[in-house]
Amino acid sequence: MDGTPHRNLQPGESVTVTAARRPSLFVVFGGRDFHTVLRDKLGLWSR
Repeated sequence: MDGTPHRNLQPGESVTVTAARRPSLFVVFGGRDFHTVLRDKLGLWSR
């Protein structure tokens, strides 16, 4: 969850993502869409 303290995953650890019970609302500021923010937060770069 955004704002929650985080740490790096260790070898063999994993993250499980599941659907929420209720829909989520995402707000876009300054032209950054959800996918750009997610990519930046997860440290992913386009190839």
